[in-house]
Amino acid sequence: MLRTRDKKLYAVTGQAKTEPKMIFLKLLYLLMGVFIVFSPPSAQAESNNTKNLILHIPPIIAGANRLYSEGGVFINQGKALIGFGACADIWHYEGCPNITRGRETSAGNIQWDDDITKLVQNLSDYHFALIPIYEGLWQDSGSYDHKVECYDKYEKHEVYALPYARTHYGRACDGRARFDLSKFNQPFFDRYAQLAALAERKGIIVDIAIFNQHRYLETDAHYQDQPWRPQNNVNAVSMPSQIPAANSFYRNKSNRQFQRLYIRKMLDTIAPYRNAVLLSLAEEYTGGIGLMNFFIDTVRNWETENNLPSGSIRISLAAPKDVLDFILATRLNDIFAINLRYFFYRNGWLYQPPGGAEVPGRYSTGVHRFGGAANSTPNEIHKKTLAYRQKFPEKIILDQIQGNTNQNWAFIMAKGSILVQENLGFPGRGRYGRPVQAGMSKAMAKVATLIGRDYKNLFPADRLVSGDNNWCLAAKNKAYVVYASHGGTFSLNLHNDSRDYIASWIDPTNGSTKAAGNVSGGGIRSFSTPGGKTYVLVLK
Repeated sequence: MLRTRDKKLYAVTGQAKTEPKMIFLKLLYLLMGVFIVFSPPSAQAESNNTKNLILHIPPIIAGANRLYSEGGVFINQGKALIGFGACADIWHYEGCPNITRGRETSAGNIQWDDDITKLVQNLSDYHFALIPIYEGLWQDSGSYDHKVECYDKYEKHEVYALPYARTHYGRACDGRARFDLSKFNQPFFDRYAQLAALAERKGIIVDIAIFNQHRYLETDAHYQDQPWRPQNNVNAVSMPSQIPAANSFYRNKSNRQFQRLYIRKMLDTIAPYRNAVLLSLAEEYTGGIGLMNFFIDTVRNWETENNLPSGSIRISLAAPKDVLDFILATRLNDIFAINLRYFFYRNGWLYQPPGGAEVPGRYSTGVHRFGGAANSTPNEIHKKTLAYRQKFPEKIILDQIQGNTNQNWAFIMAKGSILVQENLGFPGRGRYGRPVQAGMSKAMAKVATLIGRDYKNLFPADRLVSGDNNWCLAAKNKAYVVYASHGGTFSLNLHNDSRDYIASWIDPTNGSTKAAGNVSGGGIRSFSTPGGKTYVLVLK
């Protein structure tokens, strides 16, 4: 039997038959944990091969695209990167890639599912601006059935590589030796570095989430083989044996030393590619302010130790609304990007669960089937995005919504930066094709291309366009973008503009373009969309 309820095994409760051998092992683990807890940080870092990179942090790699932010958008070679971000799979293949998923070979290596070169090229071909990445939900596919019993022996399956190294001690719930949270699994970080390097050369942003909260909530099956669960490591961490475990992970100060080591290891990994990386605390983060401040402090201290200017590592703030607003009010200069995914309007009501309430991230993000932001109306999405754009005109703004045409363009027309998707619709592991939103992505890229360097100067100016469901981005005497959500006739107020423009119609679903003639400023101009359908008007 692969699985067993044998009393000799650690089940999800962490209880086992107390044989003399097990008593000896427990005492051994306890002594090891005490040693690790009280070892000086410098000694730990030395033993983990996580030495500081002081004085030899590589510069931005020569030949890489110089990605920077201006006017609330990423700029690459003079062009704004707007539109869609890809998705990352966390537990089994659902149309999204995950670069740390693969199958173990007989030699003990991992044959990775995703060819990172092909993946990055695919996203570039279809104008996707960002790819998120974070650790998977399971150690291996034997957990797909959500059972909570542990393995009586280890058998090779499809796996998600995890960031921590194994010891030679004891047995974790997956049947292998326990983890050491102070040592790391280098192939996991090598994959992250490879993705960042290749994405940078293609002008694609990599959004890395350090931790994955999904494993600490919802069901014990998500938590059973998590390295931080006490039964699975040798480090004497302050964690429960069963869920909910998120607040224990976030709040117990004794966990900070291991969290710090992991954050620093990731910083060491991405340092040469920091030009193209956003770094956030956790996927599905619904925790409080404490760990968020600790994360930011750790990043900034690492920069100082490595003689890098503050802000060299670009922090993306993704958190519940109360946490997000507090950090923006107290540490604005530390934040590069703002992710709005953990609160949304629904039926006119703002859903905003407080940080630290251990609300599973799936219920507070943009996933349609869980009643998330994908159920917001286009006007509600526009309203939420606009509120932050008006307050923070220079910050990158992200969200995650698998929306329809009007919902997606509502975000863009409030000058949202990048909208992460839930599903790309890829046909299989390591096989890529035309993403679900490829047509819309092409249309957004077409707008950015037509506007060019002036896109950074655009700002929401809905007062200039007639119609309650039409939106406008404007840069006086430079460019205008109008989204006519229901098509038909509308007017654009150009009274205060003195330029002559070339007008173009862009189909928001596929990027096809139609000439719309010349338009002069100095008055109110009327337009009718082709065939009375939904279109984007660009004046440049």
